[in-house]
Amino acid sequence: MRIHAARFAMAILAAASVPGLMADPLLDRVTVTHVFPMPNTSGGLDLAYGTVACPDESILLTGGASIRSDNNSVPAYVALLASNPSGNAWTAQAREIVDYTGSAFRDNLIITVVCGVTHNSASPHLQTITVNASMNRSSVNLDYAQATAACPSGTLLVSGGAHLEYNNGPVPLQAGIVTSKPSGNGWYALAREFAEAQSPTDLVVTALCADAASGISAPVVATGSGTFADDASYYDYGQATATCPAGKTRLGGGAELLSSNGTVPPSVGLMTTEPGTNSWYVVGRETKSVTRAPYPTQIFAYADCATLNGVSSVQTTTKVFTLPDQSGVLDAVTGEVYCPAGKTLIGGGAHILNSNNILPLTMALVGSSPSGNGWRAIARETTDAAHSLTVNLAVEAVCAILPP
Repeated sequence: MRIHAARFAMAILAAASVPGLMADPLLDRVTVTHVFPMPNTSGGLDLAYGTVACPDESILLTGGASIRSDNNSVPAYVALLASNPSGNAWTAQAREIVDYTGSAFRDNLIITVVCGVTHNSASPHLQTITVNASMNRSSVNLDYAQATAACPSGTLLVSGGAHLEYNNGPVPLQAGIVTSKPSGNGWYALAREFAEAQSPTDLVVTALCADAASGISAPVVATGSGTFADDASYYDYGQATATCPAGKTRLGGGAELLSSNGTVPPSVGLMTTEPGTNSWYVVGRETKSVTRAPYPTQIFAYADCATLNGVSSVQTTTKVFTLPDQSGVLDAVTGEVYCPAGKTLIGGGAHILNSNNILPLTMALVGSSPSGNGWRAIARETTDAAHSLTVNLAVEAVCAILPP
């Protein structure tokens, strides 16, 4: 107990010693959680370690770490070695105390930081609406979950997103986002299993909504579509682009995967849903090779377009995060990017690519959604694979200056 108390005291001391913290009141707090998988090798005591940094223009208040298995249980034979502040970040380490490879579930080191924001970037004219839906992960069917986050009366949809999560942070196994798109004056998402897994999962859907004083008006949704090839010997993919009409500005966008008969296709996930030049670009790919005939898989792109009055300096901010490449586990990577001071999030997206800008195999987006005044995305392997090239997750936030 004294050790934990000392670490907590260190966190408070670190926050209090940051220049300007006491002079500027905290206007908001941001909580960031990352998951670091532990290798599962024999012949040694496996080690997991990681660092989670506070977003740009925020300061560390406190942090912590925990250890959980992919099935949300507390693993045996693993101990927390360190959990402490490190500059404007939190670092932690966990290690096996007995060499053990008998578990069917991967162990994870979960690190969380709580950061204080001392400037007010997010516009008061925007609000986020979030809804949750549980996925019934039975062992009978490839289960799915769906939900819609509706904007309140008197506001209009700007953009939105969705992600999958456990209650305690780990990235769910064998499930991904299949649809995340505008739907009327709200945001709709659907997630589906790629394979059976006893991995408790919630779908979280978020809508960004603007009031009449936001400078955003007359929204329309542009659409585009494409069709997957159907090669039984290849992990097929499809792509589509939706372009905003003249006089409209692209804010955010979304994607949808459907079989040509209107059903949700199995073994296919999103790889890209991201902003283009006044457009929205999406890519989907099979997680395993499946013959689709007579109902090929279709992919749809949706661009949220609007008239802007008094909205200026629209920009896209991007950060790139690297997937670990460990044997024996389904690797995952999470990343966030935040809007700079004075700007408000109006959309965002993500893509998964190899370092040579080619689509990797056996990967899928598990989430792409708003996170405070920024954007968060999650990618995970659907099959354990050794990657000859680095796999990167690029996370993008679309930001702008809104009227006061």
